[in-house]
Amino acid sequence: MVYGSNEQDYHYLNVNFGRDFASERVADIARINETHSCIHCGTPLKNRPATELGNIFRLGTAYSRAMGLSVQNERGERCFPYMGSYGIGVGRLMSAVVEAGADKDGIVWPEALAPFGAYLMGVGKSPNVARAAEDLYQKLGADVLFDDRHESVSRKFKDADLIGIPYRIIVSQATVRDGTVELRSRADGTEDVLTIEQTIEFVRDRYLRHRHGDDT
Repeated sequence: MVYGSNEQDYHYLNVNFGRDFASERVADIARINETHSCIHCGTPLKNRPATELGNIFRLGTAYSRAMGLSVQNERGERCFPYMGSYGIGVGRLMSAVVEAGADKDGIVWPEALAPFGAYLMGVGKSPNVARAAEDLYQKLGADVLFDDRHESVSRKFKDADLIGIPYRIIVSQATVRDGTVELRSRADGTEDVLTIEQTIEFVRDRYLRHRHGDDT
């Protein structure tokens, strides 16, 4: 074998396992790709993306010894049992949802997992728009994320798409005049015009329904 020498650009040649070095762990390791076949059934291998949602922790006897947990084996001897645990990470689950549903503009949260029911924003510098958006926010409360920043319309739109909350509620000078708002779906981009009462009913009905696990 060719073996590293711990010096840049230098290697040892004709190294032999068992003669020149030893190891407690021995395994056949190779870099494989789709030109290789399964060593068990011969089927060509395929590369597929995957996300680790959980893993198994081999704890050995560390915790059983620390807790003084022992059992009696078939020979009547007291011994410490081996322990293990299986964990599914909430962070990994959220990451999997994001990876599975994201598009080129950002996250697309499913309604059942979205942190807010809607993304509320005011468009323009009119005080009437700001007051109308604030008033609607007070009525919806924690069901929406209120973007009251003094940013451009394009910045708010891009941030709304990036965060990926299911619905975007837009208050503008035109909607204030008509007593309505614009409602846009993050998932498919469909848009609708709703009255204030319809908006409140829509957000609370969909958001609270998912929060109680009722998807009917």
